[in-house]
Amino acid sequence: MECQSRRFASDATRCYSSSREQHPAIVGMESCAGSQWIARKIQALRHKVRLIPAQFVKPYVKSNKTDVIDAEAIAEAATRPTMRFAALKSEEQADLQALHRVRDQMIGTRTRLINQMRAFCLEYGIALRQGAGLFKLDLPQVLEDQSNDLSPAMRKLLANLFADFQLEHRIGDLTREIEAIANREDVADISLTLPR
Repeated sequence: MECQSRRFASDATRCYSSSREQHPAIVGMESCAGSQWIARKIQALRHKVRLIPAQFVKPYVKSNKTDVIDAEAIAEAATRPTMRFAALKSEEQADLQALHRVRDQMIGTRTRLINQMRAFCLEYGIALRQGAGLFKLDLPQVLEDQSNDLSPAMRKLLANLFADFQLEHRIGDLTREIEAIANREDVADISLTLPR
């Protein structure tokens, strides 16, 4: 086993272009931000890339942490037959994963916003129904009802927070984009049970 430690600049193909003349090799890399992109570039040069999660590399580090010692640990871990490697993602898979993550984040933000506004209303004795759809129907009525106990300052604050509630449109756009991708993919049919 030959261990070569190389640093990559922003253009991995330029740094590794000399490997085009070499025979295909196993390239072990620690999985991190950007490793998927570098792995795709190296794989395009006909090498076999093995991405190893950091927690699986750590047991192979022999002494103090240096780049050379880390490279040796990664090379050792890459040769283990029972090692669990991270899957390489295509650009399409990375894009879809990003869409899911952003959508999940927006849903979490929407939920936190609804819960905060509902709690503010409860401070003034106004209980709102559960669920984003019902909340969207109820809050405008509460804001318009001048007979409830909301103070003018709280009414203005809730109106401003409700204006931020436009996340709903963006969540819908992302959901439709994910569903369009899923409709093109046979395997993705199962995942169409996304929470709304």
